[in-house]
Amino acid sequence: MHLPRARARFVREIEVSSRLQYAGIVPIYAVGEAEGIPHFAMELVRGCTLGDAVDSVRARAPDSLRDVDLERSPRATWNARRCASPRARPGVAG
Repeated sequence: MHLPRARARFVREIEVSSRLQYAGIVPIYAVGEAEGIPHFAMELVRGCTLGDAVDSVRARAPDSLRDVDLERSPRATWNARRCASPRARPGVAG
């Protein structure tokens, strides 16, 4: 990260996030730096990406969306393609 303010914000947010413990928050296991680049390691959560979730409801009018749409659509998308995706194999991040 070449921008000092962006780097400082990244480090600050990861340090704060790593202290959070709540069922709905993915835990951060490690925070560090390698060759001047800050990084963190989180638990691997299997499922769809945020992009998949957005794509699954993109054609819908915002006022027609309900919480259940955002919960079901990504799962359906993930389940439909998980067998075809190499990322869905155990040991492969995805």
